[in-house]
Amino acid sequence: CAGVDMGVPNTQWTGEIRHLDELNQDLQLEAAIWNKRIGVHGVQHQMDIAVDMLGRNSDEDAWVPLQTDLRHTRTVTCGQDSETCNRLTLVDELHIRYESYKFNVRFLNPTDYVGDVTFSFYYINHNYTLFELWWRFAFLVVTFIIVIVYMIQLRTVPFSEWTLEQKWGAVLLFALLAYNNPFYPLEILAAGWFPVFLNRLLYATFLVLILLFWLIMFDGIRREGQEISFKSFYLPKIILLGLIWLMGVVTFTWNQLKTLDDPAYDTSKDEPGFMFFAIVFLAATVVYVFWLIYAAIRAFNDLRNVPYLGIRVKFFLCRHPLPTLFYRLEAIHLGDLMRLCVRP
Repeated sequence: CAGVDMGVPNTQWTGEIRHLDELNQDLQLEAAIWNKRIGVHGVQHQMDIAVDMLGRNSDEDAWVPLQTDLRHTRTVTCGQDSETCNRLTLVDELHIRYESYKFNVRFLNPTDYVGDVTFSFYYINHNYTLFELWWRFAFLVVTFIIVIVYMIQLRTVPFSEWTLEQKWGAVLLFALLAYNNPFYPLEILAAGWFPVFLNRLLYATFLVLILLFWLIMFDGIRREGQEISFKSFYLPKIILLGLIWLMGVVTFTWNQLKTLDDPAYDTSKDEPGFMFFAIVFLAATVVYVFWLIYAAIRAFNDLRNVPYLGIRVKFFLCRHPLPTLFYRLEAIHLGDLMRLCVRP
């Protein structure tokens, strides 16, 4: 489908999608603009776009206006040798409330480079959502069993005598239990901001605890047996990772809350303060990476001086947090692959 020639003033595109439910999780509407000036020169244009969104649960029902005349400005960039410009996300409906949706899209200030526009709907595969729910539940049960077994095995050892690995093993197990989030189905089945916020909060907390674990392990495992001051050893690390956690939680939460009210909202483009959070987050991440590299080099330099240090570092670096983080990132990537594309 070549789409609609939106270069003509006052042209409106109307599209409808049906047979959705809560298990499709979210619905996105994207637009790909065909470049009329291909081979001539590149184009960058601030496009004003208006969107209407309506919903209904059956063909017998009347369309319910959900959003009317949502207006946002998007930057359209067309390369000189590119047939299409950059894809624009026009709507991101985070919770499916109706069986059918209808959209009206208008380009308020089109120029002569705008040709046919291809509109596409994206939503999560119904079967993948069921798989994700059962997969999370299975991991939740397994993690709970491991936590119980772990605590039973260490019940006779005083906490003051636990090694650094044993203490962090317990912390990460409880963090993983929270990350698997027994309340996650509410994010899919119930509308509202709190389930989304809770899931993002637990996700960010788990990742930051893994990052904190790596830093403390490399910097502290070679100091075992020495007196470690909380003020000089733990506090700077907690402040740095706390800043990363705060920036991540605030950005994700703000974006989710604004998108719930305005499905056409895009934090990076519609929120002037977003750049501040992005710069602070990036700066703190760079500091963390260099600090971790420095601590790792110091730890590996001491491998010959501290008994079993090499075995302990390799075991906890390669067999616990790294694979866990890799599996989580792969799960996110798999979720993106399971998105279905429909062109009306």
